[in-house]
Amino acid sequence: ADNIASSTDRRPNESGESGFNAKAPLESVFNVFGRKNDEGKKGDKIEIGSKPEANGEAERHRAGEKTGFQLLGLMERRDRVAYPAPVSSLQSTAEGYASLRQYLEKNFAECSPDRMSPNELLQVWEAIGSYIPASTARGEVADISLYDHQKLTAAIGACMYDYFQMQEIEDYREYCFTGTRQQAFRQEPVYLLVGADLSGIQNFLYTIPSKGALKSLRGRSFYLELLLENVADEIIGFFSDEHISTQIDKLLELGVTPREAEASAENAFAAGKTFVVTGTLEKMGRKEIEDLIASMGGRASGSVSKKTDYVVAGEKAGSKLEKAKELGVRILSESEFFELIGG
Repeated sequence: ADNIASSTDRRPNESGESGFNAKAPLESVFNVFGRKNDEGKKGDKIEIGSKPEANGEAERHRAGEKTGFQLLGLMERRDRVAYPAPVSSLQSTAEGYASLRQYLEKNFAECSPDRMSPNELLQVWEAIGSYIPASTARGEVADISLYDHQKLTAAIGACMYDYFQMQEIEDYREYCFTGTRQQAFRQEPVYLLVGADLSGIQNFLYTIPSKGALKSLRGRSFYLELLLENVADEIIGFFSDEHISTQIDKLLELGVTPREAEASAENAFAAGKTFVVTGTLEKMGRKEIEDLIASMGGRASGSVSKKTDYVVAGEKAGSKLEKAKELGVRILSESEFFELIGG
């Protein structure tokens, strides 16, 4: 599990160095944005800003300077924000690691990890491992924390364990390390990845003005993290409910077989027609109606032309509505559209 996790979060840097640096700090993930190169041009004088308050992370990146974080636990940062500092000024000392180890031992002395819930164990480890780099190899990018790396490792390991239990496999070594089945096992559907699309999320993320971009991107990323954690908790909570699990088991015992939803059949009105949706609609969003049109065999276009069959116009429809009138394209209200498709 650790090998698989490492292959996803460890990447080579541009230095080409070998060996390890035990004092390496956790680097900022924003080092990969807006930098010249790792060293800049030899002889260049890097000027970041004349005022202390101007020496922010964005300015350092533009000047080609890497930033990172001091080795401290989250429990030591209750009174201040962990702002990045130049990597050249940071070192992860033996004393810093010893302090984190003492905090871990203290927590385990108060409550054995065997008695902790997964969330309690994660909370302790997050406090300790959030500013420890997952890799101290000189030739690798060190912007993934040990906490994030081990959380991913645990998720992969849990999937592997469940798979082995279901398949009644006891010789883990044969499938994971030395056996002839190792490569075949890597191709098995062991891991369940659940994906979802939040309509409009691309615009939310990528329409960021250049001024204050770093701060804005951080804020939006943090919002998404909170949102997705809440969605994941709701899904897990639903399927963890004993009553719901019992009902699902009963359905399976009765012979109900889950299957993927079939694509909607073509609609006699919409099939083969080209639609343009514009304005503010009430029943559905514009993207939802366009998806509905596609599912019925029609085509949703972003511009009005002579090839357009219908324009579905909501409130405050603008230039597309005027263009449709000029070209003599039939205009439908939202209610007329749903009436014609039988909705």
